[in-house]
Amino acid sequence: MAKKNSKQIKISLGHISETLYRFNYDYDYSTFESNDLSLNLAYNFRKLEDEEILGIEFILKYTSGATDTVLAELGIMTQFKIVPFSEFIDTTTNNKFCAGTSKILEHLCDISIGTLRGILFSKLKGTPLEKYPLPLVPIDAILSAMNEKKEEP
Repeated sequence: MAKKNSKQIKISLGHISETLYRFNYDYDYSTFESNDLSLNLAYNFRKLEDEEILGIEFILKYTSGATDTVLAELGIMTQFKIVPFSEFIDTTTNNKFCAGTSKILEHLCDISIGTLRGILFSKLKGTPLEKYPLPLVPIDAILSAMNEKKEEP
């Protein structure tokens, strides 16, 4: 059996940007109870093959479960330069992609969510929601759904 040559993959954090921030100042937080808080985490993976960049976007939404009112939203995009890109990302004909090395992708998602958590902590400081940090997020759930998620253009 032929041995597959593996190339060294170099990854660097290229850029972090805030894509969304909203805080509902009009909501009456005096009536808010912690068990009414709902969290929704959405994600998106974007690849820029020509630039050898993988973008990971996470959007977190805090809502009041009792009234379904959006209390706060935060979105961040982290971009990672991956060289050689073709060794890390396999593009399929259905405009989907999957990572060749899931442990590395898991680490990149951890970095992105940690960044989201830090920015959220900073943004919510001094607000009625400051005592509700982002809980631990199961990366396995994100990675298992990744192969099924279509990339946005």
